[in-house]
Amino acid sequence: MAEVREYAARVGVKPTTVIQRAKAGGGGTWRKWEEGESSPTLITADRVRRYMAENPPAVMNDDRSVA
Repeated sequence: MAEVREYAARVGVKPTTVIQRAKAGGGGTWRKWEEGESSPTLITADRVRRYMAENPPAVMNDDRSVA
């Protein structure tokens, strides 16, 4: 969950958007995880991690522009 939050902040989207883009769940999936109503399976967690690895945040230069 912390990895998704950090990634989402770095790319400027909500954690829910990351989950949806990773095809790991719908709009309510993140809320259910946050509230403890459900948990991601290892397969789902791997899918989200794979998505984040394949879509890294843009790197900032020292002048804070995107490289």
